[in-house]
Amino acid sequence: MAAEKCARVYNMNHKKRGRTLIFNHEEFTDMPARDGSGIDVKRLECAFKSLDFEVDVYQDLKVEKLKEVINEVSLGDHKDEDCLVVIVLTHGLGNGMLFARDYAYPVEHLWAPFAGDKCLSLAGKPKLFFIQACRGEKLDGGLTLVNCTQTDNNLSSYKIPSMADFLLAFSTFEGHYSWRNPEKGTWFIQALCEVLEEEGTKSSLQEILLEVSRRVATNHESYNDMIAWQHQKKQVPQINSTLLRQVYFNPKQTFNED
Repeated sequence: MAAEKCARVYNMNHKKRGRTLIFNHEEFTDMPARDGSGIDVKRLECAFKSLDFEVDVYQDLKVEKLKEVINEVSLGDHKDEDCLVVIVLTHGLGNGMLFARDYAYPVEHLWAPFAGDKCLSLAGKPKLFFIQACRGEKLDGGLTLVNCTQTDNNLSSYKIPSMADFLLAFSTFEGHYSWRNPEKGTWFIQALCEVLEEEGTKSSLQEILLEVSRRVATNHESYNDMIAWQHQKKQVPQINSTLLRQVYFNPKQTFNED
């Protein structure tokens, strides 16, 4: 069922919340291992299951298999679902490339199959992508501050752009490094899970991500006194959005079978 044209909140009252796909990459053919990523996966599974998502974890897929999974999901029937979440934990490059186990691929391969004109049963519904990966080699030393579509379910209709209703949440700003602790997980994913667990059913996703960005930017700083250029560095997530409405993960109602 669709949101009204002038609705300010997405319809999150379908029978199912939807799927969360987690693509976790820890081992690579020609790249160093991402120690600690499994910690992020466990935290993500708990956070999104608590919001009524069906969570599927894919481990160390090669490029062609990853594309196969994405295409298969995009061709599925999502009419009874509120939204879709795709999460990728991997190495990245500064030119919009992410690494699968064997090769790099353009990040847009993740979301292009879900455009409104390609995946009709998700048209007008939120499609949320969370990318934990480096986006370059720039380091942020920071500075110190001193206090001084959906169609209507009636006779009316309206048109929306094919690329509406997407949210792309990157762990770091374009061109910059993204930090990961082998024992505690990544700054971005751990902050995301913390805030989802605290506010996931109360605040809008937009408010949640603002709080995530604040925590990553203000609560974390790298420590490596053995390598000076990696010491005392900062990070800030980057959120790109074409969402048209607020997203709330309100608790799901129980549907009884006839």
